Amino acid sequence: HTLGSCRRYVDSFDGELSHIWAIQNLQAEYVGSITAYKDKDNQIADMGVLIGKEFWGRGYASEAWKKVSDWLFTDVKLRKIEGGTMANNHAMKRVFEKTGFKFEGERKLHFLVDGAPIGLLQYARFR
Repeated sequence: HTLGSCRRYVDSFDGELSHIWAIQNLQAEYVGSITAYKDKDNQIADMGVLIGKEFWGRGYASEAWKKVSDWLFTDVKLRKIEGGTMANNHAMKRVFEKTGFKFEGERKLHFLVDGAPIGLLQYARFR
């Protein structure tokens, strides 16, 4: 990515149907970002999170995931939130489990990682 492509990506979040938030630690360091794409007609959202490698394993993803999903249920009044992860991302599977998301299914061999196919695991939580 270039700085320009990153700016266009961030600018694509309109705050109405799509949101992006920065995640910071108590020292105000940028840790990562979390996103939510809302489908108002179906009262659902798809979430995603990225944490910088140097901050992995410290609970930032779980804390942000819980706060944003709780906000989507409580304030936005959505009925379902979903997210996915590559089958080999054990840390993200733990985030889903710790925040009450349940496994819904797998899209087998969905992604190519370094030329090798890997599945996409889908998780969801209902209000």
